[in-house]
Amino acid sequence: MKLNALQRRKFKPTLQLRKKYHVMRTLCLLILLILFESSDTLFGQSISLDMRNASPVAIIKAIEQQSTYRFVYTKEQLARQGNVTIKVKNVTIEKALANSFDKELIEWNIEGNLVILRLAKQPILRRATTVELTKLLKGVVVNSHGEGIAGVTIQQDDGIVKGTTDEKGYYVLNVEEGMDLYYSCVGYETVSFSWDAVPAVLEMKERTRLLEEAVVIAYGSTTRKLNTGSVGTIKAATIEQQPVNNPLAALQGRVPGLQITQESGLPGSGFSVLIRGRNSIENGTTPLVIVDGVPFFDPSEQLMQRGSFSANSPFATINPKDIASIEILKDADATSIYGSRGANGVILITTKQASKKGSRVSLRLYNSFGREARVMNFMNVHEYLQMRREAFANDSLQMTNQNAPDVLLWDSNATVNWQKKLMGETARQFNASLSYETGNEQVQFAMRSNYNQQTSLFPGEFGSKGGNVNLSGSYRARNGKLFVEFGTGYAYQKSLLPLKNMGVWINLPPHAMALYDSSGGYNWTGSGVDIYGNPLALLEQTHTGITQRVSLTHRLEYRLIKGFHIGYTAGLNSMWFDETTKIPILSQKPDLNTTGDASFGNNATQNWSIEPQAGFDLQNGRKGKLSVLTGLSLQASNTKSSTISGSGYSNDLLLESISGAAIRNAENDKSQYRYKGVFMRINYQYDERYLINLTGRRDGSSRFGPDKRHAHFGAVGAAWIFTKENFLQKQKILTFGKLRGSFGVTGNDQIKNYQYLDSWLNGYYGYLGNATIQPNKLFNSDYSWEQIRKKEIAIELGFLRNHIFLTASYYNAKSDNQIVNYPLPSQTGYGTILRNFPGVVQNSGLEILLETVNYKNQDIKWTSSFNMSIPTNRLAEFPLLEQSSYANSLRIGKSLNSVVGYVYTGVDAATGEYGFKDLNGDGEIDNNDREWVGSTDPKFYGGFSNNLQWKNITIDFLFEFRKQDGLNPILAAGGLVGRMMNMPRFVMERWRPGVSDAVYERFSQQNNGGAAKALAYLTESGGILTDASFVRLKNLFIGYDFRMPCMRKAGIDKMQVYIEGQNLLTFTRYAGADPENQSIGGTSPLRIIAMGIHANF
Repeated sequence: MKLNALQRRKFKPTLQLRKKYHVMRTLCLLILLILFESSDTLFGQSISLDMRNASPVAIIKAIEQQSTYRFVYTKEQLARQGNVTIKVKNVTIEKALANSFDKELIEWNIEGNLVILRLAKQPILRRATTVELTKLLKGVVVNSHGEGIAGVTIQQDDGIVKGTTDEKGYYVLNVEEGMDLYYSCVGYETVSFSWDAVPAVLEMKERTRLLEEAVVIAYGSTTRKLNTGSVGTIKAATIEQQPVNNPLAALQGRVPGLQITQESGLPGSGFSVLIRGRNSIENGTTPLVIVDGVPFFDPSEQLMQRGSFSANSPFATINPKDIASIEILKDADATSIYGSRGANGVILITTKQASKKGSRVSLRLYNSFGREARVMNFMNVHEYLQMRREAFANDSLQMTNQNAPDVLLWDSNATVNWQKKLMGETARQFNASLSYETGNEQVQFAMRSNYNQQTSLFPGEFGSKGGNVNLSGSYRARNGKLFVEFGTGYAYQKSLLPLKNMGVWINLPPHAMALYDSSGGYNWTGSGVDIYGNPLALLEQTHTGITQRVSLTHRLEYRLIKGFHIGYTAGLNSMWFDETTKIPILSQKPDLNTTGDASFGNNATQNWSIEPQAGFDLQNGRKGKLSVLTGLSLQASNTKSSTISGSGYSNDLLLESISGAAIRNAENDKSQYRYKGVFMRINYQYDERYLINLTGRRDGSSRFGPDKRHAHFGAVGAAWIFTKENFLQKQKILTFGKLRGSFGVTGNDQIKNYQYLDSWLNGYYGYLGNATIQPNKLFNSDYSWEQIRKKEIAIELGFLRNHIFLTASYYNAKSDNQIVNYPLPSQTGYGTILRNFPGVVQNSGLEILLETVNYKNQDIKWTSSFNMSIPTNRLAEFPLLEQSSYANSLRIGKSLNSVVGYVYTGVDAATGEYGFKDLNGDGEIDNNDREWVGSTDPKFYGGFSNNLQWKNITIDFLFEFRKQDGLNPILAAGGLVGRMMNMPRFVMERWRPGVSDAVYERFSQQNNGGAAKALAYLTESGGILTDASFVRLKNLFIGYDFRMPCMRKAGIDKMQVYIEGQNLLTFTRYAGADPENQSIGGTSPLRIIAMGIHANF
């Protein structure tokens, strides 16, 4: 009932939203949207030829090189045509053909961008004497998805067109025996078969040339050829070949400039996302995420208020199998139209739309099994006891039953692998996706659903289950003027996880106490000595989370006159998260005063946006094209949360009710965020050769004071396709060349709400029985936007008909006017105040993307893609840094992720303790001896993928690599090696008398001894840094497509069985469990193997 009431309260604003819709429709003059063409335009192409005594094949190749036309012909057809001399300039394709071929010998037919050549018809008398033997041929032509292809032309090799396929791809026709048949269609590769070898089900492969690939950009789309910004694209085929539940996981290692790290291996795990480095010292650096034109939740957003895991990511409610493409917008030209929201880059997620070619049902099922990709190798009992005895000997201490029960009392023959015991279960997952779509050229409708259930690594019934349902539809009027699109979805996810991180217990002694006593209950002592709690009992302490999400999207576009359109995009994303934590009496060490605890919380967030737009496209002559877009952005975010906690439960059966608690406490929070912006984009293209894109925007954010809420931003991008210049027309190696660049300024408002106001907290102590408050934040309404100036220069080169395609980009971004916590004198009652500071953060780097078609024929296609990013992050300016609160963490010219500390010199051969350099020579190691000692930023990172298709078999794999330093899992945690806790085996490389090259200091168990003090210095030194570089087989997919005529008769268009894996192999020298997330005591990303089936009906 509480949830329903909350839902009713949260949906109240939708009434206001509807009113806003009506208002925006009446203000259509404010709006505009550019829809770039998604393929190279054919209209207005001109041909120029100057050739002497040229063969027909040479003429055809010359026409194909300077246009998008492609020819279909046979050698026998061209044998009748002799060499010709031709000189024409800027003529149409028809005139070029008329001057190249003799119509009495060769005829042609132009269909879209295909030119089909055929022999001229023979004289009637001659044909009358020819006896033709014919055969009835019937079949169906399908695409790679098993869908029928309409309008496929079927032609004999004598040039006679025998017919075309119907709207479902079927055909029935008579062909002459002895003829070869050619199947051709715009957008597909032409195939040929002998008259008696045509398969009943013929699959044609899409001929999407690299430069014609559609690229989704802000408020529209373009092609890769005509794009002026820096955009990375991942298509549905790549996403579908990965056993992941979070779409962010599908991006790892595939896009240059994009760094994604998985935070844990738990169900619903979060991901950290960074595009081209960290721009701010104190504030947010996460990108804006747009789903179907509507802002989604922050990738770093954490719904959980209680518990110790990151396991309820909002992105886990999106089914990756429903996604059509994901675009990563990086430079100023691509992102500036989103204003301050896109300061740290933009991720555009576009979901699949319904088919325009009839009805289709799609079913996908898979089961997967997962375990941690890497774990640490701990000491066995013998090694552990050797460590303990050596620690006591080094400390010159006597072992007793109290300080060494593990050595003197416990059974040395017993052994427990705590990693396996506490986090060694196999995480199993079942996933089912079912979709139905139907439509024609005017109306489309789709319903997509998903169910997912997965277990965890922990023993017991831990895991999550849930699913989602999405409906979408669109309508386009026959006259093309009106277009309406809508979408709605509901997602539900329920998780049950341990309340506490079980990873902190994996270093228990390997022969620790029995977990159960003689009566079957939890054991709490070891050989009569009370040492620590029972880790299995802690599994009784649970966290239950229920996530629900409702989404609504609506888009309307109306073309008033030719080239001019108005419309709007509107959407709503609402999410609720309810959580319950329980600490039963059963889970705690028995005590006279032991009681239970419980808490109940909810978190509700609602984001809505309305963006009216208007735009026009103007053709300037035959070669110029002008596009203008203007619009208004209105966005709001409302968040409410509350928590009620209870303690003093006398019985575990009462934990479900807050009324059973002896003591109750309540907390609540509420915040609102408002954002608005006015934007304009002007794009001009001339001859698809010279491109320029101008963007301007005025933003307003409620996160700043009343006089600082608005600011102006803008960008310019330009490109030159230099291979269209005449001086490059005759060479054959360089197929495509484009030089592009951009510059822009944007703001960053990723700070917390209400920071410019005074804020207060509940006081810790009362006064005369009354509640009190205490100051928390001092007001400052004068701070304003951080500003980021972005520059980029890039070159795109296609060689050998774009079979080798190279993109190289250099970027440089400077972020100034930093918003930092400025220290205040203690007399003010406040520690810091938020204000602007003239610090400058610089991110620069080189990005390389190399795509190749290694081999291709009728049966085999092998493609590869390699990307690498070489980033540099540095603090360029920070006046009076030495006097600021950042003096111990930052250095001018170094990364924001720097380690500033003592200079580590290794293990002292005499003392066996860690040593450090006395920089000022005063004989003491103190703060004056601290300097920059390293950084955890990657030096370079990227990925290498391959896709091999051989007949019915598809193999795809990706290697991700990263060169970086990370934190040593033992040294960074400050764990003294020698105490009563197990350690990884690598610490056996310790100091001993006579050992001069030790990696770790001598074993010790004294918390106040010399080794412990040296360790305390080490945790603030370069000694905690270690090589965390890795190469990982991130993804492997092997699929087999069944293509049998009997399947078509049974109504099955396509069936594929597959096996796929994630994080299968890791090559690294990292000492810890996993070099990606470098978790200490947490869970690593899982090694997953999945088997599944995908069928279309």
